[in-house]
Amino acid sequence: MPQIQAFPGWKRVLPSTTSIDVSIVDGTGAQITTFGGGTQYTEGDADASITGTAAMWEDTGNVLRTASAATPLPVNIISGAGSGGTAITDDSAFTVGSTNVTPAGGIYKSTRDSVDDGDVGAVAMTAKRGQYATIETPDGDSAMDETLNVVKTMIVDGAGAQITTFGGGTQYTEGDTDASITGTAMLMEGAANTLLTVPGTTADGLLVNL
Repeated sequence: MPQIQAFPGWKRVLPSTTSIDVSIVDGTGAQITTFGGGTQYTEGDADASITGTAAMWEDTGNVLRTASAATPLPVNIISGAGSGGTAITDDSAFTVGSTNVTPAGGIYKSTRDSVDDGDVGAVAMTAKRGQYATIETPDGDSAMDETLNVVKTMIVDGAGAQITTFGGGTQYTEGDTDASITGTAMLMEGAANTLLTVPGTTADGLLVNL
């Protein structure tokens, strides 16, 4: 049965209990007289190189870091947070039905204001929650006529070249006389696919073959 050897002064009588004096020793049997270490800091203290019992965490390579604005304490949220969709890698693949997304919102104002160059801002929407959009060219130029509030359009041919003139021939004024009409007068197809002006007179009007 273990024996406990008593020494003078080994027992103390306290108001509520009786205690025994003990010594804590290290692996060699030497008594440990101090505990903890480093400098004890007060909230708000500034120190370029903390060596005391400040909160620290282990970075890659087993490097100890103090928790600070520059080296914040990494936290793994395991519950209570939204799944989100904002933490997704740029230009990464999107899988329908499984990739998380975050709904986007807008702001409606009857009179829209402007933001400063380089600032962020909420996108505008109509009172019916429709998002406003501005049509731009690939170079970033507006495709809108801001004065008339219409979309600028360009009519092109099959090769993509802009068509700048329409119609053809001579535009005639009522009462003009021309032995060979080449413009946009009323024409008809005669023999051998020859185009002829539609016959008629002032007295008889348009002549029709019945």
